Amino acid sequence: MTSRERVTRFFGGNRRTAWPSWTTRGTTPLRWVKEGYPVERVHRKPGESYRLPDNTAAKVTEEGDYPEPAAPWKHFRYDMAGVGGWFDAMPKRGVDELLEETGEWEVRRNGAGGALKYWKNKSGTPEHIDFLMTSRKVWDREYRPCSSTWTRFAWTWRAPSGS
Repeated sequence: MTSRERVTRFFGGNRRTAWPSWTTRGTTPLRWVKEGYPVERVHRKPGESYRLPDNTAAKVTEEGDYPEPAAPWKHFRYDMAGVGGWFDAMPKRGVDELLEETGEWEVRRNGAGGALKYWKNKSGTPEHIDFLMTSRKVWDREYRPCSSTWTRFAWTWRAPSGS
């Protein structure tokens, strides 16, 4: 089965017979580099950042080419690749408040009132610390007025003709 057939069947609702490959999470490629995974040189300018092999972030001070893990979607020839276009789906858009920070983690509050603890130098599911939206009353008073400006998208995926 080709990538096109897998993706078409998947989005066409036939999930039992076709599951396209398309994702690699977090810091996994950085670990793979230690195990022999290929790297590519990426051109960076001063002020930009890049990841060191231990997954700590470093600021570029000198323009040049820096090693980074090869893009997994290219290396493994994924059926699909993320191309951005993500949008803020929180009731209060643009909210990302830093509440607490240490050398290893940070706690951030999002637009739904959730405070989540994230690792700085490794990936993982964030720890849920606190929530401000605790009742329908709070939703109606604090969050609902913000969500009334949402633009609703109604779309249906259709396989390209000739598939």
